[in-house]
Amino acid sequence: MASPDTRTLKVSGLGHSITLDMEGTSTIAALQEEIAKETQIPAIYQRLLARGKKFDISNLTLVEAGIEHRTKIMLMHNALYAQEKEGFEVLSKLSQEIDNLHSKRASTPTNMLSELITRICCKLDEVDVKGSENLRAQRKALLQKAESMDANSNDKT
Repeated sequence: MASPDTRTLKVSGLGHSITLDMEGTSTIAALQEEIAKETQIPAIYQRLLARGKKFDISNLTLVEAGIEHRTKIMLMHNALYAQEKEGFEVLSKLSQEIDNLHSKRASTPTNMLSELITRICCKLDEVDVKGSENLRAQRKALLQKAESMDANSNDKT
C-alpha cells in the first residue's frame, strides 16, 4: 500500500506519456532520474513544467516545489539538448544498435559478433562530441558496453 505522502504524477511530452508514483520527499533530481529510466532521455536534457512553473532546482523536494498528488508534468528538452542534439541522437541510434546486437548475440557466431562490435566501436569513435563532457561520457559508456559484450563473447571460445 502506498504511503499517504505518495504522489501519482502524470508525465507527458516528447512522445511519452508515463505515470510515476513518487514520495513527497523525493527530489526533482530523483523525479528526473525516474523519467530518464522510462523515456531514455537523460535527466541533463530534461526540462519539467507543471502549473506554469519550470523546475530547475534539482535538490528541491516535490513538497517544496509544490508538486501535489495527481499533478500533470510536461516533459520538454532544455537548451543544453538543443546544443547537443546531433551528437545525442547519433549516440542514441548506436545504443539501439548495441542493444539489438546484444539480443542476437546467442545466435550470432563469435567471430561475426566480434566484427560487428568492432564496427560499432569505430562508429562511436567517429562521433564528434564537440567538446561536450556529457556526450563524451555517454560515448565512453557505450564503448564500455560494446567492449564488455565482445569480452563476454570471447570468453565462450
